[in-house]
Amino acid sequence: MLAAAWAMETQVFTRLPDEFRVHDIKSAWTCARGSGPLHLFLEGPVFDRKPNGLKSHRDGRIFVADGHHGIPSFDSNTDVAS
Repeated sequence: MLAAAWAMETQVFTRLPDEFRVHDIKSAWTCARGSGPLHLFLEGPVFDRKPNGLKSHRDGRIFVADGHHGIPSFDSNTDVAS
């Protein structure tokens, strides 16, 4: 048997300001999964090189997995996209 789940105290680390939220985002993805419209669609922050969706390279480049654009990247040292 599995051990009983335990409660973990959490707190909000950050949140997207309201002026950047777009209401009623509808896409093929949201329709296919049966959810209602979204108000934002963001990956979580990247704290190390292990998170899914975004990857940071030790040389400073950040890679983004994007269903429409492939794997765009930018250099976090220079803010130059590639």
